[in-house]
Amino acid sequence: MQTDRKVDNNHEGSIGNLMTDAIRASMEKQLNAFRFEHWQKKVEELVST
Repeated sequence: MQTDRKVDNNHEGSIGNLMTDAIRASMEKQLNAFRFEHWQKKVEELVST
């Protein structure tokens, strides 16, 4: 038996459309929202007192 079917995986996240640039941009946006510098400064202030 042979099948002749073409698989067109082009939805977001599929092998044909990994969207790595969009994922990277979203990840950077989320990480920037954490304000690491602000919290690092607050921790240093607490530790030094």
